[in-house]
Amino acid sequence: MIKFEVYTNIRKKDQLILTFMRKLIIFFCFYSSIYYIGAQNIRNIDTIYANNQKLSSLFFPDPIRQGITGSSNYAFSYNRDKEQSFGLL
Repeated sequence: MIKFEVYTNIRKKDQLILTFMRKLIIFFCFYSSIYYIGAQNIRNIDTIYANNQKLSSLFFPDPIRQGITGSSNYAFSYNRDKEQSFGLL
């Protein structure tokens, strides 16, 4: 009889631990999904940030007709003779 009572007590403790772990896992999944959804704020950026250390290739859906740089320190080059959809900054 004593062995059975000890076994049932251990079993109840295990059940409590498992119940707690299940709740913890559900809470973690719920919290991480909300955090992931909040991190998906998509902003349309109309500015390309560049520096003088690297060359950037830009691809556009339509052929380039005109290129304007925001500063005289930078140059945007593209093929003016043959309309293409990519250029170098």
